[in-house]
Amino acid sequence: EGLHRRASTHAAGIVIGRDELAEYVPLWRDARTGQIATQYTMDYLEECGLVKMDFLGLRTLTVMENTRKLLRAQGIEIDLDAIPDDDAPTFELLSRGQNKCVFQFESSGMGVLLRRMKPSRLEHLIALTAIYRPGPMEDIDHYIDARSGRASIAYPMPRLEPILRETYGLVVYQEQILEILQLVAGFSFGQADFLRRTLGKKHAEEVARMKNSYLEGTTAHGVSTRDARAILTLLEQSAGHAFNKSHAAAYTLLGYRTAYLKAHHPVEFMAANLTSEINNPDMFADYMAEAEKMFIEVIPPDVNTSEKFFGVRDGKIVYGLAGIRRVRRDAIDEILGKRSSGGPFRSFADFMRRVDTRIVNRKVVAALVKSEVFDSLGESRSALLGRLDKTLGHE
Repeated sequence: EGLHRRASTHAAGIVIGRDELAEYVPLWRDARTGQIATQYTMDYLEECGLVKMDFLGLRTLTVMENTRKLLRAQGIEIDLDAIPDDDAPTFELLSRGQNKCVFQFESSGMGVLLRRMKPSRLEHLIALTAIYRPGPMEDIDHYIDARSGRASIAYPMPRLEPILRETYGLVVYQEQILEILQLVAGFSFGQADFLRRTLGKKHAEEVARMKNSYLEGTTAHGVSTRDARAILTLLEQSAGHAFNKSHAAAYTLLGYRTAYLKAHHPVEFMAANLTSEINNPDMFADYMAEAEKMFIEVIPPDVNTSEKFFGVRDGKIVYGLAGIRRVRRDAIDEILGKRSSGGPFRSFADFMRRVDTRIVNRKVVAALVKSEVFDSLGESRSALLGRLDKTLGHE
């Protein structure tokens, strides 16, 4: 009762030490996977002299790189670090709510907000990333109305305008809390961040102690007690859900770059996304539907022209063999290997002679036939299936 009943590991947490970790904490090895983990949770690791970092992997980075590879194959080189951050077609695409496949902005709710907001600057997207969460979501209407001029903008005191101007008087970012505390109370950034975390976690004793320091600081900086208390109330309300702006900016930048690729290189971008979701039937179907909405033609798979993954030819997406259900990767490698070494397959019989039927078995070939892979060889699918039964029999 009250004890851990199983060992578990953080999905992305990596523990770092200057010496062997066993010198600091007891370790545990998973007998099934061989993975090593600390027996202390992250709450105690820093006290033991270690650092716990989260290293997150993003599929989006692979999608962006695969898009660049498809462009490079056509002689187009694109440096995503050099794209302009005020690209009109990109913001127009987002303002229309065409946010499918756009990292961080893909949800239907976000699409509605993009159409309402009509973003025109990167700062608008960063704010939307920070606000579109359960806590601060109530501020979205004010942000959009203030941006469009339908709502007035109010500041707790005039000297806070430079800090809150970009978010129309709202405290959206953790960094704004730190700046406000530095400005009105003379706190260092370290002190300000400690108070921010304390307010967010509602540690009563620490809050009371820090409040006294805060009020002393505001008095010394010429802030009236009334204004100081009003500002503190505002910060207490915001501390629990204010978002780290640097985090929002980094994620938004990736989202903006995917939107840029969709706006300027839609065929290559959608081909890369289809490859990314090739093992996710629901998302794959959504992305196929999105390509259709964008009037992008998808060429059916072909035994002599399709590669393993989705490609681009003449402004059209070429269906990848790996996108065919019930066709294993080793069978695809076998087919592509024989095509590479012996040239295009001249007929279905030529195909069956050249591939290893222990790998490319009847089930695989039947799936290929039904997926139009052999249509260019000039025989009907029903005839091919009949020949298949004679060649490999029924399984």
